Amino acid sequence: MRAPEPPSKGFAFVLFLLVWALVALTTGRYHVRGDASQMCNAAASITDHGWIDVPTGRDDRYLGPDGLYYTKYPLGNTIQCGPGLALQSLGRELGGDESSTQFFLAGIVPALWTALLALGFFSLARELRFSRPVAAFGALFLVFSSPIWAYGREMYSENPQGLALIWTLWAYVRAMRLGTRRHFLLGGILVGACIHCKTPLAVIGLASFVFVFLSRPDRQKTLRFFLYGALGFAPMLALWLGYNYVRYGQLLELGYASGRDLTLGFATPLYSGLHGLLLSPGKSIFVYAPLLLLLPFGLVRMWRRHRALLVYAAIPVVFLFVTMGMWWSGLGDWGWGPRLVVPTYPLLFLGLLYVLERKGWRWKTAIVSLAALGIVVNFLGIIIDHSHYIGVTGITQGGLQIHRLQNLVRDDLVIVHFVPEFSPPIGHGWLLDRYLSGAEWTDESWYPWRTIGIPAWQPHSEPAPRVLNHWSDGSAMAWTILGVGYTIVALLFAGLLYGMRWRPRPPPPQS
Repeated sequence: MRAPEPPSKGFAFVLFLLVWALVALTTGRYHVRGDASQMCNAAASITDHGWIDVPTGRDDRYLGPDGLYYTKYPLGNTIQCGPGLALQSLGRELGGDESSTQFFLAGIVPALWTALLALGFFSLARELRFSRPVAAFGALFLVFSSPIWAYGREMYSENPQGLALIWTLWAYVRAMRLGTRRHFLLGGILVGACIHCKTPLAVIGLASFVFVFLSRPDRQKTLRFFLYGALGFAPMLALWLGYNYVRYGQLLELGYASGRDLTLGFATPLYSGLHGLLLSPGKSIFVYAPLLLLLPFGLVRMWRRHRALLVYAAIPVVFLFVTMGMWWSGLGDWGWGPRLVVPTYPLLFLGLLYVLERKGWRWKTAIVSLAALGIVVNFLGIIIDHSHYIGVTGITQGGLQIHRLQNLVRDDLVIVHFVPEFSPPIGHGWLLDRYLSGAEWTDESWYPWRTIGIPAWQPHSEPAPRVLNHWSDGSAMAWTILGVGYTIVALLFAGLLYGMRWRPRPPPPQS
């Protein structure tokens, strides 16, 4: 089989810059909260006093053997926060606290992880011999018609997890084609990086093993897989074990031994968890990425053309859906969309590449329509803060008066997640409309769940947010950045479209 046409470095760089610029220019006001607060508190400690403990924070911190408190999250989550916090501090110095400058600079690094994720997806698609247009639009749809966009605006670990997974696949696909030592070494390093992003991602090591041997390697590739993969993985594993020992005094302790992590753990029935992740109106992967409705058509073609790759991608996807489906907060709690399985979106979108290359106006219409719907849904998720909407509904632990039973409550947002009238995309559309209309709130005003008729759930004051979840405050400097930024975006997109017109030159005639 002919080797794939290597992607143009210039074209790939333009795509990388385009995604980075778009995500950064649409970044929000809130970059550190929820689980990210604890991750980033550990990162702040490194600069504050030269260690990785978490002196203050939520009650799920872990008391280490040295008497200090530590986060239960892997080291990679702490590291990915560091540069973003540094830029956030710089923005505070330049523009003041809660300024546009601070908000914008804090979003640059999460946008960078997202752009690297898109670059990895594009590079893998080109390695699989997809055309430039298919690979580029696949990467753009992945970012902007899925929750990847929303998580590119905060210092959560979901996008770095997806980044590590997709580049691991790229490394091993390339290693099996070329047989080079450096790609097997890189594959081992990246498998190690995955466990530093999220411990269950260790399953990618098993998936890589299965992929290599389904590809029927010769003896040289087999030896290099084990030898150089081990050389790359060993220092990453040693660092992971050492970090556990520092925090817990034990090498294999994971730190999930308090609160609902301990009392509930993986107590969710699998059928219930999968129903939430696949079919619920508030958390379904299809609600937040409608393009995935076309995935079955792509998987058929993928099975015929790249069977080993399909198995490779399916192993972590199935594993994460099963484990997160059984986890007590597997739906992602207050996050936008199904947060804990967002890292699987790059793997799921690989199957869509086989749909994007289909010819015919029916396929193109379906693709464009579903991609546009996904962009609209996720735009609603970034322009209105998801925490604000949940607060407006009042259907939380406090609103349902279940806070005293917190350690026994599996899903404190069950109504928001499972009652269609409370679906967050619907609610965000309603709030955006109220913000734009400026109409005065009265008891007769419409809201999505009004027909349910429970008085206690009725908004009793203006529900529209005071400000949109966007970094700009409307100052002259912010308008300047937006003007220059979107001019650059337009030029980059034009360059991307021009690059898609490239065709390989025909071979010279044989004499």
